[in-house]
Amino acid sequence: MEYIDAPQIYQPPFANQEQIKDFCALYQEYKTKCLREPFIEREPNEQSSLVFTAQRVSHWAKIAQTKRHLAEAEVKNVEKFLSLAGKHLPSIKMEFMHGHFTYDDIFKFSDREYVLMSNLFWSYRPKFYDTTFHLWADIKSLRDQNVGVEQVITYLHNWLEEYKKLPIVMQDVDFERKFDIMMAERCIGALLVDIQNQHYDNNRSNFIAHLTKLFRDLFRYFADKLEKTKIEQNSRGRCTFFLAQK
Repeated sequence: MEYIDAPQIYQPPFANQEQIKDFCALYQEYKTKCLREPFIEREPNEQSSLVFTAQRVSHWAKIAQTKRHLAEAEVKNVEKFLSLAGKHLPSIKMEFMHGHFTYDDIFKFSDREYVLMSNLFWSYRPKFYDTTFHLWADIKSLRDQNVGVEQVITYLHNWLEEYKKLPIVMQDVDFERKFDIMMAERCIGALLVDIQNQHYDNNRSNFIAHLTKLFRDLFRYFADKLEKTKIEQNSRGRCTFFLAQK
């Protein structure tokens, strides 16, 4: 493994406000000035966000079932997610991006110089997936059982509002919906695979129970938001999104 003599862009589980702004500023640079032309061909399942995501979720569910971690609650959450995915993902295109755009792989030399690692993970993902991958990593790294879903939602809202200030995000009036469905996907991945298979120094069963409840509550939060987002398609094939009335 190559050694980088520089700190990570921030340390999990929670970035402070200055670090959030720093990360988002880098995100703008990465999306507009980093390598943009794909240097690998799309796989057949990478043509469609819905096909790509549904296949991943099915694979994760099989892993959970094989390892006897597939709880009834997760079966219902998967069904709920796939129903939401069927409504929301067809209008979200796949894009070439760094699939692991997270603090683990970003090192800061100065305010103007960063090193991005894990370049084998450049791949195709649904648009704005790379705004959520590091947040999933933040949450699953939590080892404080006093942190509840309300605190995590507040943290994610801070990130969402900072992302919304970026020119690359302001160009997409539908950003928040894309962010929400990608966060829901990250919650499902955590519940099916990640929580059970990551390392814990101690109190493994307690931390698994805490993170499972946290990600279930978080998934419910994003699923509720997505259910309230109506999608209408006009005669020109354009989609309009708005919050349904309660």
